[in-house]
Amino acid sequence: MEHMGQKLGQHFLINEEKLKKVADALEINEGDVVIEIGPGHGELTQYLLEAGARVTALERDKALIDPLNKKFSAFANRGAFEVIEGNALELLPMVVEELSCHPGEPCPEPAEWVAEGSVVNETDSSATPPAGGVARNDKHCKINYKIVGNIPYYITGYLLRVIEGLDHKPTRVVMTIQKEVAERMCAAVPHMNLLAASVRFWAEPVIVDIIPKKDFNPPPKVDSATVRLDVRQTEEVKGDVYYAFIKKIFTQPRKTIANNLAGKEGDKNAVADVLKRAGIDAKKRPQDLSMKDIYELIKIAL
Repeated sequence: MEHMGQKLGQHFLINEEKLKKVADALEINEGDVVIEIGPGHGELTQYLLEAGARVTALERDKALIDPLNKKFSAFANRGAFEVIEGNALELLPMVVEELSCHPGEPCPEPAEWVAEGSVVNETDSSATPPAGGVARNDKHCKINYKIVGNIPYYITGYLLRVIEGLDHKPTRVVMTIQKEVAERMCAAVPHMNLLAASVRFWAEPVIVDIIPKKDFNPPPKVDSATVRLDVRQTEEVKGDVYYAFIKKIFTQPRKTIANNLAGKEGDKNAVADVLKRAGIDAKKRPQDLSMKDIYELIKIAL
């Protein structure tokens, strides 16, 4: 009989050394808020809780909910663990939305103090919470959090888009995904691609470990990799503008940047002028572009 986890594309990581590396990559401090996607049987969850994290686990497999609650009941009793049943792609935005304190409410650390929709400069003494960590009446705070998970291969792209679309992004994401996808995500010149350019807009990705298929139960058909994404402020360009532009650049990776930007009916002379002003050889292909090149092109072209 097939287990629901297999139907959902789950392959449970069982190598304890690899699990510890995943947890270590998060660099958990006592009290850190961690959203875990697909906890499975709680193999990774155990390491997160023991490191001092407060874990909210998102699990789609109904058969795993009760066992998780029983296994971590001691942590749940002191408010360090909860599991929510459902699709992480749908649940994540709602769970993140709850990670904020409103005026007059206790605001646990770590958090960013926010006024009128903007993050207050940490060096500003007025941003410091009063004794007891209670939010001032004219401000609220967004609680910092991290995301971790052994991600079913088929939702990787969807999940990245969901995270990118969050108004309140995590400070760090650590995910175990298909090795080939991880390598594409972390690629740079001369192997730049649409996925890498998309992710690098909002985070800096790096592969921290390679995990062979034998370390999973059931074993997948390919090896996996654990990727750490350190989230950062985006450049001064709107996301929709940026994504539309790189989609055009990488339309046909084997063609030159000039051809992709001009398209079938574009002004090739105008494109050539933009590339010249950006200091980019018109014969280069998309794979040869650095993030600096892309931003320079956007600035000049738009």
